[in-house]
Amino acid sequence: MMFFEDEQVEEICQINEDAELEEVVYDDTKFKVIRNFLKYPEEYKKLLSNFPAVRDHTYSPGFRQDIPPWAAKFITIYIQQNVIKWNPVRVACNIYNGNMRMRTNANLPHSDNFHGIWNLWFNENCLGGTAFWKYKDKRHVDELTPEEYSYLFDKALSSTGYEQWKNFRGDDDWELSCIAPMEYNTLLFYNGGFFHSPWVLENWYVDEDRYSMIGMGDFDD
Repeated sequence: MMFFEDEQVEEICQINEDAELEEVVYDDTKFKVIRNFLKYPEEYKKLLSNFPAVRDHTYSPGFRQDIPPWAAKFITIYIQQNVIKWNPVRVACNIYNGNMRMRTNANLPHSDNFHGIWNLWFNENCLGGTAFWKYKDKRHVDELTPEEYSYLFDKALSSTGYEQWKNFRGDDDWELSCIAPMEYNTLLFYNGGFFHSPWVLENWYVDEDRYSMIGMGDFDD
């Protein structure tokens, strides 16, 4: 167990003074990012290591840490004051690797219930990222008919078995649109309604975990 005084936490949880919102384009798809976001990313990772990681029993593979609001409030405040009004619902860390177990079909593209998502990468050795997909040229869950939604997601969301991770590379239904690459200490913003999945090849992150923090909520218009 590690012990922190209040002033130590405040010191660790600092944003770089020169952090700036940028617009980037990956394969003709626009995203917003903030590079070099945290002032002390390695110290912040040590702080996060105090929270338990449990196997996620929802759609996500691997393990997940639920992060208490106090440990991420400085990120929330920064986004609300400098980027856009963001209403947080959950902040968690995803812990993946190439040998992880997953619920059957959990490698398939999915959408989130929250449209305001940010992702903060913690790996200095960055491989892969977040893949974005389209189904019959439809990129967002709001474009689907009820029948299409049922066809794509009912089976995957109801699966109960587990199997070894297999990176999804596309099939007759899903076409890869782009991959937003991992960048160390970079905050990536996207609409969670767009179909996406982790892009983690089976021989990646065997000796270390792929570690990222996810903020889920909604952006005000």
